[in-house]
Amino acid sequence: MKPVILVVDDSRVDRRLVGGLLNQQTTFDVKFASDGNDALRRMSQSRIDAVVTDIVMPGKGGLQLVQEMRKHYSQTPVVLMTACGNEDISAEALTNGASSYVPKSQLGDRLSLTVARLVNRAMTDRCRSLSGKLMTTSVFHFEIGHDLFMIETVVNTIHRTMSSMQIGDPSDRIRACTALEEAISNAILHGNLEIGEMELAAARRSGGNLAVNRLIEARSRQPNLRDRRARLRAELHRDFARFSICDQGHGFDALSRAGHDLRDYFDAGKDRGLTLMHSLVDDIAFNESANEVTLAKVHA
Repeated sequence: MKPVILVVDDSRVDRRLVGGLLNQQTTFDVKFASDGNDALRRMSQSRIDAVVTDIVMPGKGGLQLVQEMRKHYSQTPVVLMTACGNEDISAEALTNGASSYVPKSQLGDRLSLTVARLVNRAMTDRCRSLSGKLMTTSVFHFEIGHDLFMIETVVNTIHRTMSSMQIGDPSDRIRACTALEEAISNAILHGNLEIGEMELAAARRSGGNLAVNRLIEARSRQPNLRDRRARLRAELHRDFARFSICDQGHGFDALSRAGHDLRDYFDAGKDRGLTLMHSLVDDIAFNESANEVTLAKVHA
C-alpha cells in the first residue's frame, strides 16, 4: 500500500505543481485539499501518512492546521512550504508541531526526499518493538565520514530505539530526529568539508543535487579534509534525549547568530539546518569553538 500524501494549498496550479513533484516518487499516493478545514475533513475520512501545506490560505491556514493536527493527528508529520513574507507564521508553525519545511524556491530539489524520510520515520514509529518498553537507557556512539547517505541510516537507528522506548509522542520523536539529521549534515558539509552556505546554495542553483554531490566529492578528495569524521553521541532516556555532534572543522561564530530570530533564517532557505535545530528541540548549545553542538529534547 502506497503512503498517502495530502497536499494543502488554495491554488489549484500550485497543488498540481507540488503533486507532480511528489508523483516522481512512485511510492506516493498524492491527495489534495484546498485549505486547512478541507485537509482536516479529509484526514477524518481516510488515512493520511504525511501533509505538505502552504502557510497562508483563506479560511484555516497552515499554522492553524498544524495546531489542530498536533492535538488530533500527532503521528502524522507536516512539511511546510515557505515563501518570503511568511517568516513569522512559519517559525510559529515549526514551534507548534510542524516536522520540517522546504522553501518554495527549493521544492524541486528537497521536497520529495524530505517527505519520504518523514513518512519512513512515521511508519517505523507505528511498528515499534514491544521489548523496547523494558529499556530505560540507551547510548549510541557513531563516527560518520563524508557519505551523506549514511546520515539517514544512523538517524533511523536512533529513531527506532526512541520509538521502541516510547520517548515522547510520535511528533516529538520525528521532530527531534529531523533536528539531529540537520546537525549531522551541517557537521559534515560546513564543518568537516568546509563548504560555505553561499557556496552550497550556488551549487544547488547551478545544477541541483548533482552539482552538490560533485562539490562534496571534490572536497572529500582533498588531503587535509578526506580523513575527517563527524562524531555523534546519542543518549536516550525515558524522559529525555540528548545528542552531541562534533566535527573536526574550525567552527563558526556562533555568538553572531545568537541574537537572530527564527524569522531571520527563512529567507530563501538561509541556514535551514540551524532553523530546524532551533525550532524542533527544547535546547541547543555550542561549545566554545562551535564545532560541537548538543541538542536536547525533554519529555514531561
